[in-house]
Amino acid sequence: MGLKVTVLGTYPIKNPRHGGQKRTSALLSVYKDSFQKVDYVAIVNPIAYRPHEISDADIVIPRDVVDEIMLEPSFEDLCIGDAVTKNNEVHQAIKKILLSKKPDLLILEQPFLYKGIKQIINDLDMKVKLIYSSHNVESDLKFDLYKSLGISNSIAREKADKVKLIENELVNDADLIISVTEKDEGHYKKMGSKNIVIAKNGTSLAPFDQGTLIHWKNYCNARYIKQGAFFAGSPHQPNLTGFMKMIGMKPGYLAMNQRILIAGGISELMETYLDDKLGHLSACFWGRVDRLGRISDSDISTVLSLSRLVLLPITEGGGSNLKTAEALLSGKNILATSIAFRGYEEFLDLPGVYIEDNPEKFRSKLVELISLEGVAQRSENDRNKIQEVTWENRLKNLSQTLKLIEQ
Repeated sequence: MGLKVTVLGTYPIKNPRHGGQKRTSALLSVYKDSFQKVDYVAIVNPIAYRPHEISDADIVIPRDVVDEIMLEPSFEDLCIGDAVTKNNEVHQAIKKILLSKKPDLLILEQPFLYKGIKQIINDLDMKVKLIYSSHNVESDLKFDLYKSLGISNSIAREKADKVKLIENELVNDADLIISVTEKDEGHYKKMGSKNIVIAKNGTSLAPFDQGTLIHWKNYCNARYIKQGAFFAGSPHQPNLTGFMKMIGMKPGYLAMNQRILIAGGISELMETYLDDKLGHLSACFWGRVDRLGRISDSDISTVLSLSRLVLLPITEGGGSNLKTAEALLSGKNILATSIAFRGYEEFLDLPGVYIEDNPEKFRSKLVELISLEGVAQRSENDRNKIQEVTWENRLKNLSQTLKLIEQ
C-alpha cells in the first residue's frame, strides 16, 4: 500500500526485551509489510533504558521531565504524555517529526501520548488516519497497579481517571483499534467503537547453540541445581506481586537441589523489594531462588530447555501475557494461574498445563511437577495447535485488516 506511516510509542524497540517492546516490534514488522514507508519514534525516558537500546530516531525526554518522573515513578507514562503537551522541547520535536514525515496514517502504541499528539495534529491542520494499538485497557490496569504499589485510593483513582479520559478520547477518534483479547474488544465496543481487530499476543523462541547449552549446564552443576522451574518477567510490579502471592517468601518446601530460576528485570525488582523484608529468611529464600538477571533470548531458550517446568504466577494486570506463549512453545509443563492464560483460553485443556489459583495448591503442584522427569505427552494435533501462538500466525488477521485501511 502507498500510505506513509508514523508509529509513536513510549519505549524504544531497537533491542526489545520486555513484553510491550516485543509486541510493538512484532506489530512494526506487519506494518512494514503492509505499507510503503513506516517510521517508529519512541518518546523515551533515558533512565529506564541503556544508551545502546535507544535509536537515533527516538526522542529522549529532557532532564526536567526525568526529574518529574523520579519524584513520581509510578506515573511515568502519564508524565511522558504530559510532556508532549507541556514541555516545549518534546512538543516541538514531535511537531518537527510529523512535519517532515507527513504521515497519511498515525499509529499510537498505547494511549498516553494522545492528548498532546491531538493538539499537534490540530495545530498543523493535518489530515491523517489514526490507529490506536492497545496493549491493555489501561485505565483498569493502572488503577490496580497503583493500588498494588501502595498508592492511596484517592490518588490511584485520580490518576486512573486521567488515563481513562485520554483512552476514551483516543478510542472515539481512532479509525481502527487493535485489541489484544476478546475481553478488551468487548470493552471498546461498549465505548462505541465499531472498527476493531484482535491481534493476540504471540512469541518466537530464539535458537541456541551447543556452547550456550554447555555454559548453562555448567552453571547449574556448579550450584547443585538438579531440578529447575523457570520464571521470567520484566521489572513490572504485577510480576512481583504474583510471585510473592503464589510462591511466597518461604520456598523451603523445595529441596536443596531444586531451584526457581528467575530471568529478566524481575530479578532486580525482587532483590530491591526483598532487601529489607527477608531478614532471617534470606538464606532460605535465595537458597531456592536463583537470579539469572537480564539474559539474552538465546540464553532464555537454553535455560527453558534445561528446566522441568515453567511458572506463570500472574495474579493481576490486563491484556494477555507474552510469557504464556513462550511457555507453550517451550514444550515444558506449565504451572499457571487462570489470569496468566487470559487470551490463551483455547490451550487450557492442553496436556501439561496445570492451573491453580489457590497459593497453597500452587505450591503443592510446584513441588510435584519439579520432581517429575519428562513432560506431558502431546499429540501432533496439540503441537500443531501450539504453533498458533507464533507472531506470524497471531498477526495474520491484522495484516488482512490493514489492507482495508486505504479504502
